[in-house]
Amino acid sequence: MLRKIFQAFLVAAVSVYVMASVSSFAFLEGDPDTIERNIQNLVKQARQGDTGANQRLHSEFESYQNLDLQNHSSSEIMNYIRGLERAGDFPSYVLESRGSYTYGTGTNYMYLTGRNVSMYSLPVMEAATRIARLNTSGIDYLVYLGEWKPQKGDAWVFCRMRDSGRTGWIEKRSVQLVPNSTFRRLIPEIQAGLQGYNLTTVRTAQRRSEAINTDAVNYSRFTREVESKIVSTIKSARGGNVTARRELDGLLRTWQGIAQRQELSRKSWEENDEYVQQLVKAGKVDGTLLRAGWKYDESGIFLYTPDVATVRSKPDFESATVSNTKAGQALRYLGERLTRSGVKFYLSDDMRGKIGWISERVVEVVPIDAAKTFRQQLDEGTRRR
Repeated sequence: MLRKIFQAFLVAAVSVYVMASVSSFAFLEGDPDTIERNIQNLVKQARQGDTGANQRLHSEFESYQNLDLQNHSSSEIMNYIRGLERAGDFPSYVLESRGSYTYGTGTNYMYLTGRNVSMYSLPVMEAATRIARLNTSGIDYLVYLGEWKPQKGDAWVFCRMRDSGRTGWIEKRSVQLVPNSTFRRLIPEIQAGLQGYNLTTVRTAQRRSEAINTDAVNYSRFTREVESKIVSTIKSARGGNVTARRELDGLLRTWQGIAQRQELSRKSWEENDEYVQQLVKAGKVDGTLLRAGWKYDESGIFLYTPDVATVRSKPDFESATVSNTKAGQALRYLGERLTRSGVKFYLSDDMRGKIGWISERVVEVVPIDAAKTFRQQLDEGTRRR
């Protein structure tokens, strides 16, 4: 029964690593203490608003959640080893008096410490055949099944490959054992780093949502109002209305200027996030605000202030004033945050060095493509009047 239980454990462990990305463990190089320090640094960076650190923590957490961290007994391991011995997949002399075979019950996993490490069929170099070359991409986790220290020579580790499930031997100097206790300490630390900081999960949810931005339902309302005004002004100007002609020229200057701004062009999530992270590192944005409730819309929008509006240092009405916008001013959209009181604030950039938060109550959300359409309509209208 124990043999069957442990075989099931091995299959599950290997299947976890088949699915896990190799690169997700790429920073875990060094002794267990170094591993833990690296995790702690990632937690600190994530709390400060570093999206890259947050994403790496998510990746590690997803992998660690599925690990079997029980301390399997020596009898379980040895029952499994005996089964391999009977099948001809484990050399009998290892369990005889030519050395000592041991297994640490608190260590289920290990990783390689170098590149292009070879796995052999036997733990004696002169008689061994190389059955695999591992770690060609940097890190390759393996299921640890014990180690043999011969009477003379270096120690060997017996392990199972994560992809094929094949067993073999690696020189112990080429591996780093990771105690289960290390993973047990890391998991709550990672949870602490991710708590309240869900940019990655928000990003996934956004892409799956049929309305990425809650203001999407208002796009048509405002753009229809603007377009209706443009159409009516063009009609009046063509009819000889002098006031309409002056107004038409003003509309053209406004929307032509907006449509030509490269800063307002459509940005991908990655482009926008990279820019925001630069602002965080420069101290222009408080990275702790890029946590729960934070979103970014990839549909291509900008912010338009019909009247004078206040841009603040934080997403609340009591924080300091960063700047005041002009009527008809366009701001680059950098993301949004919903406050506990239910008011949405947009993180904005006036493209003149002023970065801050502006309330949804004083701005309109406009598709970038709409600005280009307005310019085309106005170009054509002014030429034909």
